[in-house]
Amino acid sequence: MNTQLMKLSINLFLMICVATGLTGCKSAPAKFYTLNSTARAGVPVPGCTIVIESVFVPASLDRPQFVTVTSPNSVEFDEFNRWAAPLSESIAGIVSTDLGTLLGTSRVASAPMPGFGPAYHVTIRIERFEFERSPGKKTGDALIEALWTVRDPKDQDAGSGQTIAREPVPGMDNEILVTSYSHALAEVSADIAAVIRQDIGKR
Repeated sequence: MNTQLMKLSINLFLMICVATGLTGCKSAPAKFYTLNSTARAGVPVPGCTIVIESVFVPASLDRPQFVTVTSPNSVEFDEFNRWAAPLSESIAGIVSTDLGTLLGTSRVASAPMPGFGPAYHVTIRIERFEFERSPGKKTGDALIEALWTVRDPKDQDAGSGQTIAREPVPGMDNEILVTSYSHALAEVSADIAAVIRQDIGKR
């Protein structure tokens, strides 16, 4: 076999190996998750109408991948476990559902709506929304830190605050992690609901 023919044979062999390798090394499919309302029903507040005006999530967190804090200066993005919808939209939807449950009202919107009428307007800024892994362990906490403000139906300040909710995650099970995030959001919603309930009680 001459040298040129040998080189062609080797190149063909390598191309077949590469093609076979690419076919057999497909990535595992990503899994997608959604948050759920976990708030418990509270005493109904008659005539209570609420609008989630906006939810701000920093670009570093408002991404499909799960975010894990591994050290004070290091984070990891999980390409194979993702949110099914943008976090800002999901948080607005869950908080609106939570508030409806906590205050016993169906008059809650997850975004401004024309003609919705006088309502309490809630603005939320998420500072942290991450899994904080314990050093050297597989356990950790689902951590949400949120700043929020509430405006009454007359567009006056009804109250504001900061909620830091930390829910334990006993293992690396992502279903448990998502449930822990949902419970943490329920704590944020409970703090907001308390301000609205208190403000209505003054009237």
